[in-house]
Amino acid sequence: MRAVASLLFAALLSCPAGDIPFLRGMGWSPWHATYGWGRPPEVVAQDYRFLADMHVNALRTWGPTKRASLEKQFEAHGLYMVPQVGGIKAPRMAFADGKSGHVVYAHPDSLEAMRERATALAKDMAGARGLAALNLGNEYSWVGTNKKGHYQYQGFDKTTLTAFRRMLEKRFGTIANWQRLTGRKDKSFADIIPPTGQNNSLLFWEWWRFQREVFGQYLRVGHEAVRAVAPDTPVTYALLCGNRWDAATEDADLPFLELQGDNLYYNWDKNWVDYSVRLARRIGPGRPALITETGINTQHCPDPAVAERLMRQMLWTLLMHTEVKGVFPFVYCDEWWHGKDPKAQDSSGDYWGILTADRKPKSTYQAVKQTYAEWERLGEIIDTRESEIELLVSDQVIDRWRGRSGPTVKQVCRQLYTHGVSFRLVSALRPSDLAATLCKRLLLLDSHLPDNPGGTSPMRDALRDFVAKGGEILCLSEKPFQALYGTPGPHGIKASVRTVDTPEAAWSQIQPFLPQRSLKVTAKGEILWREFRAGDRRFVLLVASGSEPARNVRLESPTGLSLVSSDARELSSVIGGWTIAELPTHALFEIGVE
Repeated sequence: MRAVASLLFAALLSCPAGDIPFLRGMGWSPWHATYGWGRPPEVVAQDYRFLADMHVNALRTWGPTKRASLEKQFEAHGLYMVPQVGGIKAPRMAFADGKSGHVVYAHPDSLEAMRERATALAKDMAGARGLAALNLGNEYSWVGTNKKGHYQYQGFDKTTLTAFRRMLEKRFGTIANWQRLTGRKDKSFADIIPPTGQNNSLLFWEWWRFQREVFGQYLRVGHEAVRAVAPDTPVTYALLCGNRWDAATEDADLPFLELQGDNLYYNWDKNWVDYSVRLARRIGPGRPALITETGINTQHCPDPAVAERLMRQMLWTLLMHTEVKGVFPFVYCDEWWHGKDPKAQDSSGDYWGILTADRKPKSTYQAVKQTYAEWERLGEIIDTRESEIELLVSDQVIDRWRGRSGPTVKQVCRQLYTHGVSFRLVSALRPSDLAATLCKRLLLLDSHLPDNPGGTSPMRDALRDFVAKGGEILCLSEKPFQALYGTPGPHGIKASVRTVDTPEAAWSQIQPFLPQRSLKVTAKGEILWREFRAGDRRFVLLVASGSEPARNVRLESPTGLSLVSSDARELSSVIGGWTIAELPTHALFEIGVE
């Protein structure tokens, strides 16, 4: 089975310069501590020498970008760009305490503002040389902090409240049905006030679901505007994969985008499995993705050696996911707007740069330079890599707030990453995920399946259809097939149900469910690994994901292995495989070559 992600990406991103390669990008902030934005010519020239030295071939910008600038960057320096829609002036939400908030996504003026600005950018950029994609925006949110610094939901403006209540009335029909199905005592839909934070109530579910749909429509308007002007231009959006339960950030449903965009940071979880799971939730059934931001804050991580290794781990961990088609570390130079004194760099938010603001390379610079140089050498492999998916795994989107017993999706995915299983996460909120891949094995971790007040459930229908077409379901849950509104139960869904208490016990059930594999990897220390193809060639990529290098690594394959790339020490070929005494970051082997 040949995946389509790489072919889709190449088809979408054709331009006069030829098919766009994997984007070895950089978040672009050219500000200078001494000269500000007015950099003299010698500083500008130095900046481009640094970019070339790091083997960067693409820039992601935040501010307005003009066509002339984009084409000049491409012609003079070979740099592709991802310009961003900006200048949107739209009505603003308010917190319950009156504090000003974000865009009123449901307001007609907001939709028109997005349409107007997206159209203007698309017209300016249509057919431009060096255009990689257009970005609809950066880290929109429906949640923020109140005066006490606690996260709370916005949307208490009249437009949003009216739209929310109309949605409830449409879904439930009568207030009596609302009361019966939710247990609430609201006297009318006009009395319902959304929750200000996360809880396990059905009111929270309906409010979160409403936000997800409204925000998706807001970006869909921008997408349609771009494609109406430039039908061959791929569109992305820089979505925050952060620590908020926010339908406009983590769980935005944006299937219409040609490229999923993710701002994804290690510091949220401080381990590479959870980092990867956040990415996997966005990729879903195989959408091509750009990592529009990722990076290491060198004030949070002051040890240069540690920061350098974290950056290497980040880049190789991302490459392990074949859907990733470009990476943009945040940011070229230390930012300045967070603190009180631009030249002092007096805030922790100012230390994300690959270089200091006055252009002194950091250890993370060396990590990017050496990794990008290696990626450039491996260009043909990286540009054409694709995965053969062994397992689909449901992402527990509703269990996250309704609760569940047994291992979580993160714990189960840790077992899959460390055992080299190529899997994809599918969502109960997107039943179409199940039909978007040829894989016929589903690990159902969700205890709760979403249904509608009338009793219908698209996800239950999709599961029945999945089985009818030859799919197999292994369900790991103590209380599976729970409904939000209807009657619990499998409703004709054929599945093997198991109860497990630990991640290790989960793996003992999952392993027999998988196809047999001939490759075996063992190590002392934590390693994530996956197999993939590039054309007719097969490869395996290992990433040492612990705080220390992995040791005593052994790979065994009956068809032979050939070393392609590694920073390992003391590699030796043995009968049937390889041994590695110490693996600092990565090792890439071709399979089936003696």
